[in-house]
Amino acid sequence: MKTLPKPSNPIPLLSPEEADQFALLLLAGMPALIVVKCFFPPSTSEGLLKAAAQEMPKQPTVQAALVRLTGGTPWQRLRPEERLELALKKHYAEMAYFLWTQNYQEAQGADKAKADTCRAALEAKLAGTAGKGNALERLYEELVQKQRMAMLPKVGKA
Repeated sequence: MKTLPKPSNPIPLLSPEEADQFALLLLAGMPALIVVKCFFPPSTSEGLLKAAAQEMPKQPTVQAALVRLTGGTPWQRLRPEERLELALKKHYAEMAYFLWTQNYQEAQGADKAKADTCRAALEAKLAGTAGKGNALERLYEELVQKQRMAMLPKVGKA
């Protein structure tokens, strides 16, 4: 790792290979504060880690890696639907990471509620029901659809 040009800046400038690893970890749902710990010694101050978590994701090599790893098109050039899809993928990855790193028996208060929310959202995603309303709304929509189909004239039958 090289250091940024300013002598007073102890935040490393990531090589393209390091930036790829940094971007992969971010895309896997890890918070930037945890990712930067992979690039600093364990004795690094919390203040420096927080500053690095703000600065390192903005580095040109990291930005280029993020673009490459998410399909090769910069965010601002994506179609609105592509932005939404990419944002949701990122959000689901973050929820999965949170759920993976929590021990449900030890979780309390807000963390337990967050784990429940993440689990429910991820289950809905896996079941293909994410974004489709609750079970009652889906049942109602299914019944309305069947009613409409029953009212259509039968073509080809006399």
